[in-house]
Amino acid sequence: MKSKLLVLSAALMLVLCGCQPKSNEFVPDDNPGGGDVTTVNVESVSLNQNSATLNIGDTLQLAETVLPENATNKNVTWSASNGNVSVDDGLVTALQAGSSVVTVTTEDGNKTATCNITINEAAVEETINFSGEGDKGVNTWVYWNDQNWCGSNVAVSVHKKVGNTLTFTYTATGNCDFGFQVFYKNGSLNTGASYRLTAKINSLKAGTVKLNGTYVDLAVGDNNVAVKYVEGDGAASSFQFVVPTSMGDNTFVISDYAWEGILDIPGAISVNTTNSTISFSAVDGAASYLVKYYDSAKNYLDSETVNASGATLTKLPTTNGNYYATVTAKSSLDAKYDSIESEYTLFKVGDDAVVPAGGPRTNMTFSGEDAISPDYFYFWNDQNWCGSNVAVPVAYTEEGLVHIEYTASGSCAWGLQVFFKYSELTNGTTYAVSFKIKVAAAGSYGLGSADNVQAVTADTWTTVSYDHLEAAGQASLKLCVEASISTTNVIELKDFSWTAK
Repeated sequence: MKSKLLVLSAALMLVLCGCQPKSNEFVPDDNPGGGDVTTVNVESVSLNQNSATLNIGDTLQLAETVLPENATNKNVTWSASNGNVSVDDGLVTALQAGSSVVTVTTEDGNKTATCNITINEAAVEETINFSGEGDKGVNTWVYWNDQNWCGSNVAVSVHKKVGNTLTFTYTATGNCDFGFQVFYKNGSLNTGASYRLTAKINSLKAGTVKLNGTYVDLAVGDNNVAVKYVEGDGAASSFQFVVPTSMGDNTFVISDYAWEGILDIPGAISVNTTNSTISFSAVDGAASYLVKYYDSAKNYLDSETVNASGATLTKLPTTNGNYYATVTAKSSLDAKYDSIESEYTLFKVGDDAVVPAGGPRTNMTFSGEDAISPDYFYFWNDQNWCGSNVAVPVAYTEEGLVHIEYTASGSCAWGLQVFFKYSELTNGTTYAVSFKIKVAAAGSYGLGSADNVQAVTADTWTTVSYDHLEAAGQASLKLCVEASISTTNVIELKDFSWTAK
């Protein structure tokens, strides 16, 4: 009986231990149960890029992702569909122009992913030819350099295009406003449509250039520039780059140029503060219009949205003074087609006079006093009419400032004249005219006539005033400068006012 109990106890112990006596067998630590190791199969593979464009000689590193993360065998192989590229452990090298498909394949399961590669021809250096703007072909870059045409001389030694990068190197003498120019007509653009032109311009010199009619200040090095313009409006080119010779010898590198269609507000904007309305030209594709208000220094004040021209304004400034307004057409399609703001429109609240010469830089026009249009500044320069000769290479208005540069010989009392006809004045009324003047050459300057002279010091803003009887055919502001004051001179005017007496 006792022996039977011992046998039963031993058997029970084996069952409770859950094990069977085995021969001398090694059991690995990572598989204590001693069974087969579980294999995790690959389910998919993907690449960090599905397509790419390379130039001959370029390389691209592709990287694969094998899922699941704990797949047992994540080894892959690489292949290319042809010899246009080579591939080594995901590193693709472009060998010749054309296209190729790079494939990554998993060792486990033959899962694949592909990347379509386009290989461009190697960039070939092209010569950019000399041409006038009107003589160039469509989709052809040309340059023009002054060869004593306006008294300067520009010699261009490098004028080439490699890929989409243009390089120009030249030497310059003289002071021509348009000594060096670059032109391009984009044949895919629509005449009369508005575009935003962007480009990167690298310059060795700092200075002011003109791009599609807009003055742009360039710093030394790379400059990312953007201008708004209307295709075919005043310029035969989609890219019109104009550089004065006063910048001196220079190298320009132009790249990353692009045109984007935008909505624009064509024509004039008018703010009527009497009935609180605004008028402007409607734009096809506009869902609404954003009106912004600025103070006399063009600091932002407020804005509101209107649905159409002639809409009632609810946020007009109420304090008397001079203000600016802009209008932006908001697209019903995509915000990227919203326009850059329109030009600033000057308006007044109350009885404060609107400052003339507001807005962006605008070249002044030559005209006699009896032929000027209201609210624009004009200049007249003697060209041997009274025995003197006055040449005016620079004359413009900008942001309330009048700027004139000239050279003179002789002694004509009215060798240079500046005129402005103010539309808000009443004929038969006498006004006290006042403004500030700064000159490079000190002397006596005629105010209202060549006989009413006042002394003006050099390089100092001087406030001058005189009485003026407003009459048809006469300027509301008139400045006369005798040719004998200086052989070269710079005159600036600002802060104009007319007070009825």
